[in-house]
Amino acid sequence: MEFIDESGRPVGIDIDIARQIASTLGVELKIEAMPFSELFDALSEKKIDVILSAVTITPDRQKEMLFSVPYLDAGMSIGVVSDNTDISKESDLVGKRVGVLKGTVGEEMMAESPYVDPSLLRSYETHEERLEDLLAGNLDAVIVHFQSNNHSKIRLIEPPISQSYYGIVARLGD
Repeated sequence: MEFIDESGRPVGIDIDIARQIASTLGVELKIEAMPFSELFDALSEKKIDVILSAVTITPDRQKEMLFSVPYLDAGMSIGVVSDNTDISKESDLVGKRVGVLKGTVGEEMMAESPYVDPSLLRSYETHEERLEDLLAGNLDAVIVHFQSNNHSKIRLIEPPISQSYYGIVARLGD
């Protein structure tokens, strides 16, 4: 959705959308990179004006933040290394080490899952760190919204374990 390319520039669909919005509004775009877990506080503290970072629209979040119409349909899925045959559904996560992105709906889902042992749930600041740990054998599964083309050694279990949508976020009343 967004990442830094080889030349150090932010790129990705979220960046493209942000550039188009700024252009349409006639304002200068300033991109602030930060861990996902810090985004909501930064918005409420007025350090940033909007969040465009694959934010899942939920009823609880809609009580506290203003969301755009959905711009992407993104179900949550279990990701495993390609040759893993032990995990084919959520109930197979019993006794498994599961990686999630800190501050996300995936983290909330797995913390509440009857199949995931809280002592085996690991929260990560970045998507890349948890995928590296999965590939290194430090995790048995990850919870993700989508599969990156850069990780051909990871496959998603179908069907997704949930359905969700991404929206652009602003402060209520903005």
